[in-house]
Amino acid sequence: MARNSLSESKRKLGRLALCFPWIFLVALPLSCEGESGEISRELYELERLAFVPAGRAYLPGYREPYDVFSVDESLLIDRFEATLGDWRYYFGEQVPWIDSNSKMESEPDSWPVSLTRPEAEQLADKREMRLLFAHEWIYCAVGSRGHPFPWGASPRSSVANTLELRLDRPAPVGTFENGASPFGCYDLLGNVWEWVADRVPGRGDSQVASASSVSAMGGSWRYRLSPLYALPERGTSRVPVFNAISISPETRSRDLGVRHGADAREYLWAKSKHWGEDAEAERRLIAIGARFGDKAYELIAELSRLPDAAQGLAWLAEGARP
Repeated sequence: MARNSLSESKRKLGRLALCFPWIFLVALPLSCEGESGEISRELYELERLAFVPAGRAYLPGYREPYDVFSVDESLLIDRFEATLGDWRYYFGEQVPWIDSNSKMESEPDSWPVSLTRPEAEQLADKREMRLLFAHEWIYCAVGSRGHPFPWGASPRSSVANTLELRLDRPAPVGTFENGASPFGCYDLLGNVWEWVADRVPGRGDSQVASASSVSAMGGSWRYRLSPLYALPERGTSRVPVFNAISISPETRSRDLGVRHGADAREYLWAKSKHWGEDAEAERRLIAIGARFGDKAYELIAELSRLPDAAQGLAWLAEGARP
């Protein structure tokens, strides 16, 4: 039975590859090795981050305080959900949990890792990052225009790993390029639920996480495609209904993972001393800066001018320069 299920999964992937060949190319930048040699783990991690400038997301039709979700300081957040490969790098081969009912004979490193919330925090500590707060997650997912889907205002097919796709399991992170958010993050809708640091606004009386109730956001492969937040209907309380669940922090499921974030200023300064100073590091950092874009330039250039600044910050600023 397991072999038959595995064969069926491979056939589904084959059909997807024929229809959407780009989805199997997106994860290529995740390699720790470039054409000219190895790079540091810190540089590898930086390549997997998106720069999110300070800003506001406006949710149309809602009243205060549920109409605006702000990020006051620039963030760096994972473009991809944390993977089994991430866990194995920091904690060795012993993964926290693999679903005994999985239809795959083994779970690849590119799959999102299944974590309880304490485990998600444990991995964040190793990476010198943290869980995103719900308002940060919402802003990163919908952008300043406040669209109800990461990719825009309307639902689309085959851009997220939800129940309609009938893949019946997680997909490698970064698979669905056309479902990326305004800041270039993948799988904010579908694939696996993502733990956040507090409770989702509008759900219950308190946004503070408790021992019995915390939140995860974004849906999963086991749920139908739904907007990140529901547009208000006439006569409602004007409190948003987000694509989120409230669960115990000890909950464990194959469709429950995490995406980490960090303060951009602190993270870049701390990690820049480990990016390297060779030609390969220069090439990659200029490319990363170009992807971060001109909204990151002022911050990076400021850091690059500080005493004892690493060379990598100047290369990153060169790429981000308007």
